[in-house]
Amino acid sequence: MIGGGPTGLSAVLVLGRAKLNVLLIDNNDPRNKVTNESHGFITNNSLSSFTIREKAKNDLLKYSNIQLISDNVADISDQRSFFISETLKNKLETKRIILATGLKETIPNVKGLESVYGNLFFIALFVMVGS
Repeated sequence: MIGGGPTGLSAVLVLGRAKLNVLLIDNNDPRNKVTNESHGFITNNSLSSFTIREKAKNDLLKYSNIQLISDNVADISDQRSFFISETLKNKLETKRIILATGLKETIPNVKGLESVYGNLFFIALFVMVGS
């Protein structure tokens, strides 16, 4: 798993509980790092994104088949029956790769907006499926 945000952490938990060996590679630079509190996320209302991530990582550490590393993936190469992921620190061989790297917002060029981003101003991302 590449990416340790809510989606990546949740997927790692499900795969780990299914007894698969899972490696999570995360650079600890979350997209929502400017958010002081998260709201509407059951059992985590009013917690910071960092607190939620730490709670999730503590849940994952209960499983001996889940490994967490802090690193950046620089390259992935397909070797037909496996992949090689080159990080800044390692070369890793895996059978499968899941990318859960999130999106990056573009803050509109409005004077003063950046100073309140994550506190009074947020960017909402919506995805519509179907017609």
